[in-house]
Amino acid sequence: MKKLEILKVSFILRSDKKNSGSSPVIMQLYLSGRRAYIGTGHKVNFDEWDSNFGRVKGSSKKVSTINLHLDTMKMDVLQIFHTMKANQEDITVDEIRNRLMGKDEVSKKHAITISELCELHNQQYEGLVGIGIGKITFNRYKLYKGRILDFLVYKYQVSDIQIDQIKYSFAMEYEIYLKSIVKLHQNTLVKFMQYLSRVLDYGVKYDYLVKNVLSSYKAHTKETKRNISPLKSCSELLKRKLLFLD
Repeated sequence: MKKLEILKVSFILRSDKKNSGSSPVIMQLYLSGRRAYIGTGHKVNFDEWDSNFGRVKGSSKKVSTINLHLDTMKMDVLQIFHTMKANQEDITVDEIRNRLMGKDEVSKKHAITISELCELHNQQYEGLVGIGIGKITFNRYKLYKGRILDFLVYKYQVSDIQIDQIKYSFAMEYEIYLKSIVKLHQNTLVKFMQYLSRVLDYGVKYDYLVKNVLSSYKAHTKETKRNISPLKSCSELLKRKLLFLD
């Protein structure tokens, strides 16, 4: 590598998603005429994006959280670049991307915590409230996240963990916790488990995880039997007949 070559790091939106109104934020690496792209896990509307500075416009808590994460990713990339340069290693954008994502044998995985991943997942769906999901459903997502963090305190006496520390046994212990400590009905419990799996799927989709270790985990629902009195059943049948005659 030539000494004067400089790694350029920028954040862009996927232009092929412009018609949809929003787009994933992508980190672009440029070095020696080659480019590499890394997903950030964020998705914003085109009118909220400052293309000159590669940041989200505004000063809200959500905007600040996204911009802070982008800054952190950029610093991580530059640290990897300068470390490789100091060690006189062959540097390519693909190798930098691999080290950032933990796909090399030298560096540790670039992992975020389960709390951060839940927050990124929930932020994406917050923009769909009233369009793709209801407000009640979105509020449940916040409840699901909180229950996972409660479990971490109860089981491991920690407030958060890196997502690469989540194993298959985590789901089994979490299910037992929901059933024996929180005392959830089986069908409600399944929704909490499904949320955890969806969050990990989100992590895979945006390159925070190599795979979802809970993809094969199944929590079964129970059939709910409704007790309807004969009198009420006859009354409903009579109403249907009267409607038919009208």
